[in-house]
Amino acid sequence: MTVLSGRVVALTGASRGLGRQVARDLVAAGAKVALIARSSPDLAEAADELGAAAAAFAADIGNAASAAEAINAAAARFGRLDALVNNAGLYQPIRVDRSPPEVIERHVVTNLLGAIWCARAAIPHLRATGLGDIVNVSSLASRTPRPLLSVYGATKGGLESFSTGLRNELRKDRIRVTVLRIGSVAGGSGGAGVDPEIRAEFLQGIADTGGSWGAAVAQSSISASLLHILSLPADMSLNLVDARPI
Repeated sequence: MTVLSGRVVALTGASRGLGRQVARDLVAAGAKVALIARSSPDLAEAADELGAAAAAFAADIGNAASAAEAINAAAARFGRLDALVNNAGLYQPIRVDRSPPEVIERHVVTNLLGAIWCARAAIPHLRATGLGDIVNVSSLASRTPRPLLSVYGATKGGLESFSTGLRNELRKDRIRVTVLRIGSVAGGSGGAGVDPEIRAEFLQGIADTGGSWGAAVAQSSISASLLHILSLPADMSLNLVDARPI
């Protein structure tokens, strides 16, 4: 029997990158996985790759109704829901004073409201299992945001604060809420398509503040940390896992 045999996990941002790796590892560990992401060929491909142990649910998690529809459909498809992993996130270096309002709003909606809407929809299902998990994927930028990551860092800081409050609310329901705080992930698509001038300013800002781009952690290593959280004994929980490169 594999470590997560029989567990059903709803995973946002599941169509590519880290989310795709986590989905593979969850299935290998015996879990059933609800793959939640915007409709795309990548989402359909992920579902095909993972077979009967996974199903795709296209959604805009920044919309409360869309997020709830996906979560409820996942619980109906698999007959239960044991865990929610809020992995979806928008990462883009931006200038606060020059970025269009819709770009800033999209960060807040995706990184913070999306997690709130998915958790809101998942809680009744998690409560029914007798022991549920919510894992919110955060970032080192929540504590030390680099220049041009002020909005991104603020959304992740808000996610961590939300996690703390939610943990206190749900403890009596035996729903564990854990923050997985990560840094650079190898092979990630974060910042893809950023204007070269913005990217150069971003890298220079890191250097000017005494930092460096630093090493990236393998997707498989982050995924292993996440699976460890979900496989904890029933009598304990982890509030925060701060996963950093060596």
